[in-house]
Amino acid sequence: MNIVNWIIMVISTVAVGLAAALGLMVYGAMPPVMASVSAFLIVSALVQIQIMLSRARRRLGLHGKMRALLKSNVALSEEVLELREQVEQQMACLGRLEQMNADLVEEHINPIKSDAERLGDEVRAINAVNAELTEGFIANGKKLDGFAKLLKRLDKKQKVLGRNLSRPAPAAQSAPAAQPAPAAQAAPVGQQTAPAKPAHLSAPPRAAAEKQPGTEAIDPARHEAIRNALTQNRMDLFLQPIVTLPQRKVKYYEALTRLHTAEGETIMPDEYIPVARACGQMANVDNLLLFRAVKVLRRLADRNRKVGIFCNISPDSLTDVAFFPQLMEFLEQNRKLAGVLNYEFPQSMTENFGPMEFESLAALNDLGFRFSLDRVKTLNADFQKLNGLGFRFIKVDADILLNRMNEADTWVHTADLSDLMQRHGLHLIAEKVENERTVLELLDYNIDLAQGYLFGKPAQVRDDILSSKPVKQAMKMAS
Repeated sequence: MNIVNWIIMVISTVAVGLAAALGLMVYGAMPPVMASVSAFLIVSALVQIQIMLSRARRRLGLHGKMRALLKSNVALSEEVLELREQVEQQMACLGRLEQMNADLVEEHINPIKSDAERLGDEVRAINAVNAELTEGFIANGKKLDGFAKLLKRLDKKQKVLGRNLSRPAPAAQSAPAAQPAPAAQAAPVGQQTAPAKPAHLSAPPRAAAEKQPGTEAIDPARHEAIRNALTQNRMDLFLQPIVTLPQRKVKYYEALTRLHTAEGETIMPDEYIPVARACGQMANVDNLLLFRAVKVLRRLADRNRKVGIFCNISPDSLTDVAFFPQLMEFLEQNRKLAGVLNYEFPQSMTENFGPMEFESLAALNDLGFRFSLDRVKTLNADFQKLNGLGFRFIKVDADILLNRMNEADTWVHTADLSDLMQRHGLHLIAEKVENERTVLELLDYNIDLAQGYLFGKPAQVRDDILSSKPVKQAMKMAS
């Protein structure tokens, strides 16, 4: 647009200059040179005037824009002030709302929170009282059970005494002349001499006296085959998994032993253990079992598998003067096994433990090794005492837990048994789990460890894992 204006201005100026020169020549009778100079001066003057006018117009335009910008700036300033006032008002409203919210929280939420804390304290107190009542019920149940057994024994003794008193004396039947002394006849019943025991009570038959558990007659050939398998160390190691519920992740293995004859026939523990005890070979059996279990643990550690092993050890080994000191020396040098190697004892044998067995348990416990109670038939036990002895696991048949708790001689329901044991530092393991329905019922009772054919049968450990010989400096076989 400015270029067009300049073109128009130039054309107009030239036209005015030509017109002025022509006028001076025609009407002023001026020479052409003078007329041209005059026209040039006129054109120059007009150009200067036009330039000044253009500058003036530009200045006026710039002044107008400046005034417009100033007005816009003033308007924006006023709007910013209004917005600032609105923001301050909103902040004031938010402050009032926060104060109201704090007042509402203090008025309504805080009492609810304090009530919840008070209820939590009451619930914890109720749980503590419930635990004390449960333990009291257990203790009272044990006392009542003891009283019941005592009453039964007294009743039996009373019946035997009544039968003996009512039976006529042989001397009175064969010799009527032999009468008791008058003083004896007049004596009160409570002061009479107790009658002699009958022959069938005082002298049991020889066969009944000689028959003991585990000493039944065995075929001599079979006995010799078992003895040869023991002396030649023909022992196989089997592992059965113990899993967590409901994940069914292998947490432990139970190490089981089987013998085999020269012909390859398998000999189960129930058959060879009595022979091993009679031959003094139980320490040898336990030595081989522990050594092979340690080999398996080291192989699992090499594979970064954090799995423990339960080893059944005979109580005879706890009192073996040749084997046990060497076992302690080996475990002293391998304390890192304490977290993964657990010893397992049947409940029936622990009930017959004497001072020597308890001293051996204490020595193992001091090294950090823990124990498991196996083949549990009665739950009428002192869990706190078991924990003090070093027991951390109790295995109970799943059928007993779910269907035959009345046979377990306990006042505790299965639903409370796992929690009660955990309060005393014990873990309950359900044994012989063979179907999915049993698993669901165990989960209902918060039992989180289980063992059985459902999760895996005992599997034999390969010979290549157990190919190394026992280290003589670590553990020597008991003679």
